[in-house]
Amino acid sequence: MNAVRMLASVEAAYVAGIVDGEGTITLSRLHRNEQRRIVVCVSNERAPDSAGYMPAD
Repeated sequence: MNAVRMLASVEAAYVAGIVDGEGTITLSRLHRNEQRRIVVCVSNERAPDSAGYMPAD
């Protein structure tokens, strides 16, 4: 299992801005009897420009 790293405040603000401007957060399920799950989707025609800030671990 991969370790989860907490975001610094500036990183969290950056991600929140991208989701607010270009994304959606929804609850979804594939089948009627399943629990709902959170889906975060970001769509941007200029993704390579926008994705350049976040450092890769």
